[in-house]
Amino acid sequence: MKQARQIRILAALTAAAAACAVFLSLFPKTASAEGAAPSRKITDMSAAEVQAVVLHNQSGTIGLLNLPSGVAVEGGDSSIYSQEKLVSLIYRLAHLDSSGAVEQGADGLAAFGLETPAAQASLLTQDETVRLYLGRRCPVSQEYYLLREGDTEIHLVEEETAQMLLQGVSDLRQLELFPALTGESVRALRRIVIENSRGRVVLDQLQTDTISSFFGMTAPVAAPLNWKDVDDLVLVPLRALSPERFVSSDVPLSQYGLDQPEYTLELTLDGKEYRCGFVRKDPDTYYCAALDGMLVSEIPAEKVQFLGVGFMDLIGSSIYTRSVADLSRLSAKYEGHLVSLEVSGESTALTATVEGRQMDYLETLAFYNRIDTIPAAAALTGEESIQSQPALTLVFTLRSGQEDILEFYAVSDRQYAVFLNGSAEFTTYATVVTDLINAFHSLSGG
Repeated sequence: MKQARQIRILAALTAAAAACAVFLSLFPKTASAEGAAPSRKITDMSAAEVQAVVLHNQSGTIGLLNLPSGVAVEGGDSSIYSQEKLVSLIYRLAHLDSSGAVEQGADGLAAFGLETPAAQASLLTQDETVRLYLGRRCPVSQEYYLLREGDTEIHLVEEETAQMLLQGVSDLRQLELFPALTGESVRALRRIVIENSRGRVVLDQLQTDTISSFFGMTAPVAAPLNWKDVDDLVLVPLRALSPERFVSSDVPLSQYGLDQPEYTLELTLDGKEYRCGFVRKDPDTYYCAALDGMLVSEIPAEKVQFLGVGFMDLIGSSIYTRSVADLSRLSAKYEGHLVSLEVSGESTALTATVEGRQMDYLETLAFYNRIDTIPAAAALTGEESIQSQPALTLVFTLRSGQEDILEFYAVSDRQYAVFLNGSAEFTTYATVVTDLINAFHSLSGG
């Protein structure tokens, strides 16, 4: 019975919104004055007090019932709308700030674009109906004019408020391509696959005993990744990958070019797979869609740019990285020479011994900084001619007892294949190998 009453009230609110022009033409006009009024609240009520809302703009009209079970869309399928967006709309309408106010001049409401408002909103509470009318943009401050029925002054509101009132009714739909990636949900993200013109990159979550989530690359090559690079280049922009505008839900994806997307994103999240496509609409916008459906949306180009990432971008600054504090021994074999460092101690007491000479903490760090970066020059194709003997062999013996062996084989005058424990995926530059040899040679007095 109560819901039926709310629907009747909502219908009355919709009719009131349609009669806005008549109301505005009868609204009393005050004397001209251009001085700004003190900033204050336009609406300031609890969202729970709002029983119903009607929003009308150029895109259409939507009526909302604020029920204990959630926000219902009058005359529509509430399940296709985003509860988060609907709740946010009601809350923001209930808490509108005025950044200033002006009095009407001799031209009345027409001077502010309020005779035919760009948008109208009505809020029903137990005690009153609040009606709001959005006018044109102020040419001086770039804010918008807004009138609350019954006020003798016209408010100035920020563009964010105006865009909320001007948003397409269909933009309130559920447009997300996959569930939000926040907090604990990131731990349920097991796989990320990005496909673009540079190839296909597969990132799989590594199983750890910590609360953090780390990803390693499994294709096109298997490689450990720098967690900060993955976070900055993939995870952070992935969390913000949310469409903004509805396009269609009953047109084949091929009409928008989404049958051959420029970027394809696949996620395995909490045991379910999501596959999304993106294709450029114009320099500032992409079309996007879940590729198993027909809902097409628009998303700003800057949110999509990260999908152009290549696997070389994620390898990080070095093919192999170990902290010197993890080492017990580091050996280098090259050109008939063998140089070994014995590492011991902790923190600032860490030292290294080479050929009977002890290096203090600063000397040890300075040396290790010379050899700690082995940048990837290119991925090996398998067609390279690799020399039979390594030019340099590095053996990293960890304090845990694990041993990692890096071997550098020339494949050209400018590049060397880097084998890690017998497997090679990348080349590095010849100058890097020369620098490594010179660094160790300087320790032996060469």
